[in-house]
Amino acid sequence: MADCKNLSPVIDKLSHRTNTQNPVVVMDAGIATEENLAMIRGKGYHYLCVSRTKLKDYQSVSGRLTVLLETKSKRQVRLKAVSNSNNTDYYLEVVSEDKYETANSMRSQFEQRFELDLQKIANALQRKGGVKKAAKVHERIGRARERYASVQYYYDIEVTLSEDNTKATALSGSKK
Repeated sequence: MADCKNLSPVIDKLSHRTNTQNPVVVMDAGIATEENLAMIRGKGYHYLCVSRTKLKDYQSVSGRLTVLLETKSKRQVRLKAVSNSNNTDYYLEVVSEDKYETANSMRSQFEQRFELDLQKIANALQRKGGVKKAAKVHERIGRARERYASVQYYYDIEVTLSEDNTKATALSGSKK
């Protein structure tokens, strides 16, 4: 069930159908809202989920071992217990080559798309009937930055304006 507002009836059904003393509710990050986690704790269950937010300012839990696992595809995954002073939950840091490659691939794809958007804006400046008004060009750049917020910080973008500052004459962007 993907509706995070209707988890309580599902948990109630779980209590009637389980014979174990300490069942664990496993859920996706999409349904793991703070309200749902509090409700699950209130009903006496443990839970396992992907965090909805990126944990910041965490440190390794002393006395806990780092665990190395090998997947079926012979890739290594490292699990390490970490804690945060703001939270009482138990967290695991998961590090793997696959996760790193996926993140790299996504960043590369976003960079290519951002550069393509910038190229479209620059091409419009040279084309008859293309968007040349300075305000509109800056607006288009702002929308591209908004669309690709995770990679736009890597770029310096410069707009050359006409003498009266009303029209853009050139656009240049370079990766930092």
